[in-house]
Amino acid sequence: MDIYSLLPDDSRAKEVLLKRAEAAILQHVEDEKELRRDLFGIVLATAFLLIGAAIAALAFRGEWWLVSLLPATFFAIFGIAGLNLDAVPRKRDEKGRVIRS
Repeated sequence: MDIYSLLPDDSRAKEVLLKRAEAAILQHVEDEKELRRDLFGIVLATAFLLIGAAIAALAFRGEWWLVSLLPATFFAIFGIAGLNLDAVPRKRDEKGRVIRS
């Protein structure tokens, strides 16, 4: 919009720039209406993270409990990946699957 203010008032480019900016804003608003998150995936990923954290807490007992870090890592990795896939707003179909365009 800085360029818009620098152009003379009678400039044709000023009109074109304003129309283009309006169209871009309207398109952005329309695109945002179609973006959704997958609530089931978010809940599942959060559950995986909580399970991983609970299992990792066992490792603080020391000695052979350190073995619990292996399943804790498994749950944490799937929880983080799940949140990355499902918590980000994207275009989705009725079943929550991402629509690639």
